[in-house]
Amino acid sequence: MATMPKRVKYRKCQRCGWQLKRNAHSGNRVNFGEFGLQSLEAAWVSARQIEAGRMAASQYLMRGGKVYVRIFPHKPVSTKPWKYAWAAAKGETDYWAAVVRPGTMMYEIAGVSKDLAKQALQRVAHKMPVRCRLGRTETCVEGRRPMRPRKRRTECPSEIERGGNGQVDGTRRVADDE
Repeated sequence: MATMPKRVKYRKCQRCGWQLKRNAHSGNRVNFGEFGLQSLEAAWVSARQIEAGRMAASQYLMRGGKVYVRIFPHKPVSTKPWKYAWAAAKGETDYWAAVVRPGTMMYEIAGVSKDLAKQALQRVAHKMPVRCRLGRTETCVEGRRPMRPRKRRTECPSEIERGGNGQVDGTRRVADDE
């Protein structure tokens, strides 16, 4: 069964090609599972293609692992019948699609070995209209994702100018008794 939103504010929307020209800033990391399928190109993925990928992964895993679908078809795509003129009104909604940018993590798998996850995600990739690659998490010993290293704080320019110990121009003051 194809997925679609329960309710939308507007039945039809514009095509918005600019959405596909940028890389994905969010949703581009493996968050829920251990292995993921990441898109390398931009495209609209229909609800049928999303469902076909989900079914292919779950059937291959034989319900052994957990499959996470990270994309949802929010965009209505409308088409007109061939017999109408190009200047006629906008056509009815034909299908729902998810806008997938380069770098979007589309599927994730958890609870299975690397070989099994790789084979399952390859089957999913054959169903997708975009080129994909396999992504995985870098886990720590505790099982959590590693934190990014913090940037080192550099010295204040005024401290460098003073020489670090309060003297101006880096010269050392001589005590009166010396």
